[in-house]
Amino acid sequence: GRHIVSESKLKSKLGHNSHHFGEGDHPYYNRAGGGAHGHPLSPSAKQVDSKLAEIRNRKETLFNLDVSWLSITRPGTIITQDTCVSCSPDSASVVSRALVQAGLMDKVTGKPVGCSVLNLKAYILSDMFQHLVEVGSACGVYESAVQLVASLRHRLRVVAQAVSSASYQPRVISFE
Repeated sequence: GRHIVSESKLKSKLGHNSHHFGEGDHPYYNRAGGGAHGHPLSPSAKQVDSKLAEIRNRKETLFNLDVSWLSITRPGTIITQDTCVSCSPDSASVVSRALVQAGLMDKVTGKPVGCSVLNLKAYILSDMFQHLVEVGSACGVYESAVQLVASLRHRLRVVAQAVSSASYQPRVISFE
């Protein structure tokens, strides 16, 4: 089968809970080391940045990929992201090194061997839509991905039309 891999030990280093989605309607929370269930309070951006700085100052890597698992499972599609400086694995080093060690990337050419590697870098909504098509294509469901993007674009147009005549139109900006 096809596997999509995005594995790191960042959350455990931050003392953050891991989230496993896709099981029921609500995320399943598993406290690191404890197994207790509950909805934790997320750390503040300042706390995360502080912890990341500590890890970097100790010259520790933020991301550890399980090379043995990659070697055994040999995923057909590997997806990583390169949008957030704080939390993106450095694809040129961490991911590539693990893929070379697992026999999934040629050390000399840097080209994937027996798999496709997608490094997603989305800054605006159209980038997200393009990445949906890229992932769909890599997973063999290109037409479904194109239909999904068309449906999402249509839904956005419906919302834009519905709010276009609103008397109050706030100006909003969001920073991550």
